[in-house]
Amino acid sequence: MTSSPPSQIHPSERLEVPARLEWAPSDWAFDATKLPPLPAIRDPALAEQARMSKDYAGWRDGRQSNYSRADEIASYRRLEWLGDSQLSALVSSELFMRYPDMGSAVLSKIRSFLTSNHTYSYLARAYSLDLALLQPPPPKKPGKFWRSLSETQNVAADLFEAHIGALLVEGRDNCVRDWLRTFLVLNRDELDRRISEHEAFLQAADEMPQRFKKKRALNALVFDGGSEVDPITNKRRISLLDGCPASPHLEDTPARFDDRLDHAAGWHSHLVIDGYTIGCGRGQKQIQAHDAAVFTYFRLMRGGLTIPSVASSQPRPASSTPPPARNSNEPHPPAKRSRCASFGSPPRVDTPSPRAVRRL
Repeated sequence: MTSSPPSQIHPSERLEVPARLEWAPSDWAFDATKLPPLPAIRDPALAEQARMSKDYAGWRDGRQSNYSRADEIASYRRLEWLGDSQLSALVSSELFMRYPDMGSAVLSKIRSFLTSNHTYSYLARAYSLDLALLQPPPPKKPGKFWRSLSETQNVAADLFEAHIGALLVEGRDNCVRDWLRTFLVLNRDELDRRISEHEAFLQAADEMPQRFKKKRALNALVFDGGSEVDPITNKRRISLLDGCPASPHLEDTPARFDDRLDHAAGWHSHLVIDGYTIGCGRGQKQIQAHDAAVFTYFRLMRGGLTIPSVASSQPRPASSTPPPARNSNEPHPPAKRSRCASFGSPPRVDTPSPRAVRRL
């Protein structure tokens, strides 16, 4: 003769977690005397699924690894997904009806306390759901950091959500709602304390000076006051500019690149401002040569380079004597080569070839 499953699961004094498990603290101040009995799952097959891990489903079929999708479907994962989503909806509905004068910010904060994995994990211990977990046997020689699945905080939280999901599959939505309402009534003091703390925080924020509450729009296409949004971190960078746009402007001091083909390196580019060559770089692509030339300019700036202004420079005095006439039989003088050596070896930016990328 088999005994019928229990109709309720009563909480125990297992809220204290051993320090060796290193669980995160709960988001809710629990009291075992203020926890209502949890409705038990009536269907034996559904109750077994709600406490079966994916590892156990594979081990039961003779697999130690390479778990299949069938193993996950046979485990508690689907029930956990259902219970997680429905618990959040039920808590939202109950808080909305119980506190008609609360704003969405306070309601969202209280809901996050009640529906976090930290809260669910301690509820699973209080109702001893972790002790009923079906899991493979421990290894013969467990390692130093080996830990049973039932001692893992996330797994314990999943077991509580799977239990609620199984109750919903049985069509016992009213039982889940009654348990939640009783829980909120018994923990009314803790609930009011959390609401008061968050309301005080919001009130203090409202009393802050307006200049501290001004939010700056994060517009990646706009430079606002010398600062801009970093496209990688999506955060504002600290600007060292005196103003934005900073002087000189390109209209006042035109900058250009003098690009030449370099058969050995691809491109050879000079950065020219006000008629002065201030940067030199080479690269397989034109944009890489430009970047290398700008890098050379920065290196010179660190060394104390100053660029004289063409507008402020004195014009060359006109020569009183005309230049000597050149004999038509004389060869043309050799063209002056660019003084790249005065800047040191121009930096080169190389990109790996497609064959090298494939080898990587």
